[in-house]
Amino acid sequence: MSWEAIFAGITLCYLVGGGVISYWIKAVTLNQKDLSNSQRILANDLRDITLKMSEDYVKKSDINNRLDKIDNILDRIFDKLESKQDKGQ
Repeated sequence: MSWEAIFAGITLCYLVGGGVISYWIKAVTLNQKDLSNSQRILANDLRDITLKMSEDYVKKSDINNRLDKIDNILDRIFDKLESKQDKGQ
């Protein structure tokens, strides 16, 4: 076997290996771009869902104010009922 044949075989191996590696790098890069796009889309969807949730649900401070008002009304009703019960006896 001559040196030229060996050199040609090694060169062919480098070319095939380089082609395989470059194809793999291209595939990884495309997958990374797809993942980045998917991540961006998911982040936008999450932001939209968060905004919808904030529109649909009552804030804690608002519900506490309403519950305090209801509690005051119930206290007044119970006081009136107790006073009527005391008058009846």
